[in-house]
Amino acid sequence: MTPPASPSEHSSSPEHSSPRGPESPARARPTEQDRRVQQLTFRAQALEKKRAAVERTLRDLLEGLLEVDDILADAVRRTTAGEANGTDGTGRPGAAQAGPGLLEEQLGAAHRVLRRRLLAAGVEPMDLVGSRAVPSISRVVAREPRASVPADTVLEERVTGFYADREVLREALVVVAVPGRDPEPEPDPEPTAEPTAEPGAAPPTAAPVRPRRQPRRPSRHKRRKRRT
Repeated sequence: MTPPASPSEHSSSPEHSSPRGPESPARARPTEQDRRVQQLTFRAQALEKKRAAVERTLRDLLEGLLEVDDILADAVRRTTAGEANGTDGTGRPGAAQAGPGLLEEQLGAAHRVLRRRLLAAGVEPMDLVGSRAVPSISRVVAREPRASVPADTVLEERVTGFYADREVLREALVVVAVPGRDPEPEPDPEPTAEPTAEPGAAPPTAAPVRPRRQPRRPSRHKRRKRRT
């Protein structure tokens, strides 16, 4: 007959021993690596907010430059149109008479420099004339009948559209073609004909200028009578 086991033997048996596994994650203290990951995550979020703010600021700047581009382009068109009639393109004298060639050259140079700067920043014009109008990048503001081109072909960009990094920065305002007859060209203004003399007739002569009559001076005898 075997003697009963002592309490020390019960406590040391594997059946009655309390299991001790690894500590639970909830009770585990954050390690140095965890703290570094949290710091990097916080910095990445802060940088993302700054990047979004910079992008908004840059977009506002680019839209402002587009307004300058519109003004310069309109000034070039007005100056070019005004060279024919001596005005500034709106019927008002002054700008073209003061030197339209120089003014056009300066405005054209400024416009080219601005377009080059915009292109360097990733902003480029759409150049939709001759292509089919696409609603996602353009808005139709007028339609003109044309028989020589397909319908919905862009005939003119009233306001130039631009891309920024291959995304639409501003949609274009365009004039498109619709089926119909081409408009008749405007007739050239007829030059004013100068009056011509008939064959064999003497050329017209200017009327002679009559000399101005001077008042006659009274004779010496009449002057003496007046004195007396």
